[in-house]
Amino acid sequence: MNNIIRPEIEVSFYNYSYSDYPNYREWLKENYEQLTDYEKFWLTVKAYCDDGYFFPRSWIIRLKKIRPDDYLKNLDSAYSDIDTITVYRGQGNRANNAENCPSWTTDKNVAVRFYEKAVNRRKSIIGKDDISYSDVCNHMSELYQEDCCLPALYQATITKDKIIATISDRNEFEILQHRGVKNVKQIMPKEDEP
Repeated sequence: MNNIIRPEIEVSFYNYSYSDYPNYREWLKENYEQLTDYEKFWLTVKAYCDDGYFFPRSWIIRLKKIRPDDYLKNLDSAYSDIDTITVYRGQGNRANNAENCPSWTTDKNVAVRFYEKAVNRRKSIIGKDDISYSDVCNHMSELYQEDCCLPALYQATITKDKIIATISDRNEFEILQHRGVKNVKQIMPKEDEP
């Protein structure tokens, strides 16, 4: 496999816009069959970074079949001799199946930042900035009659061979995966919180 993205493809990809907004997913739909597997892989990862939450899960899954040898190129060198990595995920609502969520991070602080952003968003919905997380939970549970709308912070493990890609673009130390995480558990940002 040729491990480069051809310059003309890269220019076309990064210059594509739809209504003055980059729409890499549309570009991929139009150009996918012309790409090498390497280009398909890394340009799909870039499109995922741009699109995130609304990105088709099937596109992530198909990356497993064309994963290049350098899929771990953005993984911190501290993990070079470690096969099983602890990863974290902070999100705006509790997932019934957190293991299916594609984006995880090796940096707990990044996950906590996503978690706290969601907690603060919930506080603004309630209209109080000075209440505890447990009060936010109680209020949101009463409001929605279920726990699924509560922010959550998860910890899990993943082996390197289950990682689809590593992403460093946004300083989020991101791991892209599909059903590769194990031992998923909900945690609190600080050990002493209930």
